[in-house]
Amino acid sequence: MSSKAKRHFTRRTSVLTFGALAGGALLAACGEIEVRYVQGPAGPAGPAGAQGERGATGAAGAKGAAGAAGQTQTIVQEKVVTVEKPVVVEKVVTVDRPVVVEKIVEVQAPQFRTDHAPARAPGPAPAPGQAQGSIRFMFRAGPEEKGFEAITKVFRERNPNVEVNTEPTAGGHESKMLIQTAAGTEPDLMWTASIGNLYDFVAYDVWLPLDAYAKRDNISMDDWYPAAVETMREDGILWALPLWSHPSITGLYYNKDKFDEAGIEYPNENWSQDKLLETAQQLTKRGESGEAADQQWGYRPLTGYYNGFLQDIWAAGGSALNKERTQSMFNEGVVRDAIQRVYDWFHRYRTVLPPEWSWGGSSAGYLPQSTLAMWSNGYWGWWGSQAWDFNWGVTQLPKGRGGTNGGMLQTDAIPIARRSEFPDAAWELHKLHSSKEGGLMLNDHRLIPSSRPDVWTDAKLTATEAHRSWHQTLLSAHPLEYPANLWVSQFHSQLTAGAHSIWKGELSVDQGVQQLTRVAVNILNRPRPRL
Repeated sequence: MSSKAKRHFTRRTSVLTFGALAGGALLAACGEIEVRYVQGPAGPAGPAGAQGERGATGAAGAKGAAGAAGQTQTIVQEKVVTVEKPVVVEKVVTVDRPVVVEKIVEVQAPQFRTDHAPARAPGPAPAPGQAQGSIRFMFRAGPEEKGFEAITKVFRERNPNVEVNTEPTAGGHESKMLIQTAAGTEPDLMWTASIGNLYDFVAYDVWLPLDAYAKRDNISMDDWYPAAVETMREDGILWALPLWSHPSITGLYYNKDKFDEAGIEYPNENWSQDKLLETAQQLTKRGESGEAADQQWGYRPLTGYYNGFLQDIWAAGGSALNKERTQSMFNEGVVRDAIQRVYDWFHRYRTVLPPEWSWGGSSAGYLPQSTLAMWSNGYWGWWGSQAWDFNWGVTQLPKGRGGTNGGMLQTDAIPIARRSEFPDAAWELHKLHSSKEGGLMLNDHRLIPSSRPDVWTDAKLTATEAHRSWHQTLLSAHPLEYPANLWVSQFHSQLTAGAHSIWKGELSVDQGVQQLTRVAVNILNRPRPRL
């Protein structure tokens, strides 16, 4: 094939890949397989040939119509498959004679950068209230919205020369971030999570490096927990100041009324895993009807990947990835045993509602909170407690054979877009979000308060039982475990989905472990994501 033809296919692949992003499929960016069929217009007819030869290539890239002598019409289809290395398959189908001509052109995928392009150096720090510009701040709508709006209101009062447009997203927040960034219309600041697309966007080279800004303004990194600061670094670069941190799903919530009725002592941090199982079995009751609301369930674990069974793996002393974060460890015996333990809650001990009630409907419709005696959840697990019509408490899950309860630090942040027109103004709002003042304002709205010791230990927070039980686990939480190639959000979502077949009983534990291994290996073998 000529070099001209190769250039044509490269352009076609690029256009279709972007089209997938703009259309919301997001498959090109996520490395999934997408098949598109494109009917190109016929080019000008070629000269008549003795055997009806095909004409020249048309301007739009499709093959020309048949020569006049043969009068044979050709239909052109291009099949674009987005894989690790883009491949274009061209099929030319001759209608008269059903002959399929297939050509494959491999276009070398661009190599990811290991050294990010240097950001422009920040100028002198603006005097208080003197930052200027118009900036956009996009975040997930929901519980966080009131807290972020409260901080924005304070910022506007102190910075009259900065216009801040807040953009809460009601659904698909990460997809909207990706679509707007691919289109070059991303906001100046975007809330994200370490288990979301924080690291994906590092690979995309979206964020503004902040080391120079922190140095300019004499920011001390000692103001935040060290593990939280390290979570914000990748490739040796600081991409954000930590917003808030938590140790994932290590909370053991319990219904005090259920314990009082049974005459059982409330859970505490000295419980063993055997004690948890014994008590859960004692508090599991079968109602006369077959309805979910007529049952009492002793204990319900959460079953996601980062927010769920990965904590069980770490508590057991295992790990889903090797030390270099390049290989799957799901086939290790300790990992398999941890997954078996979660499976047993559903299918052996039956202290948790059966899978047909666990998936496929809202919790309000299928499982009133009052039917649970104990359940696991994160720091945020008590935010809706005003609606609970029972007395409740919270402690930490028992430690496993690995000597911990599986706490793993997760940190959210609000990075600044590299292409921001007003980075100084964005930086000033960024600092307020991550300050002690900002953390206390978040706490006022019952959010995860901060990544700062001076917030977590503030008397205003430690007066609350729901807060006190978390601090020690936060201090000892293992650093977030994520793939070295930065496919973090995909790793999380696909392993969560892959494990559901285990919890539902559709696969045995051994079959499920093999499925999780295949999912993990497929992602770990990819190059870094690219936009």
